[in-house]
Amino acid sequence: MSWITILWSMIAAACLTLAAFYFVVWHKQRENSVHLLFSSSAVAAAAIAGFELAMIHAKTVGQYEALVRWIHLPAWVLIVSLVGFVRLYLHAGRRWLAWNIYGPRTLVLILNFSFRPNLVDRRCESREGTIGSCRVPLQPQPAVFGLP
Repeated sequence: MSWITILWSMIAAACLTLAAFYFVVWHKQRENSVHLLFSSSAVAAAAIAGFELAMIHAKTVGQYEALVRWIHLPAWVLIVSLVGFVRLYLHAGRRWLAWNIYGPRTLVLILNFSFRPNLVDRRCESREGTIGSCRVPLQPQPAVFGLP
């Protein structure tokens, strides 16, 4: 077992420990949803760490592309819950500003599952069944739907 596996597992365990603690606190104080938002952001961070670890150990390009596609889901949960946490706990920001974060991030999540391999559209080449290099074009490419 490599040190990176141990470190990423420790990060995920710390996130899940915080998530469990704040979930119990929310369960006792249901009127305060800030604790639930923090708990969900900690679970999402642990899921992202798990996806990253799986991406490090992916054996094929197909596995890697599937993990890149699915990591957007906990990233969406993390962003939405952190914005909600900042809005409710710190009483900072405007409601329209929060919705300007929720909307485009939700659109990116939907579009990510609409395109193959994903919205980022990296082309990965495999060598002998393992992950080779991912090529990123040097020339500017038109973005999705022709938007810059």
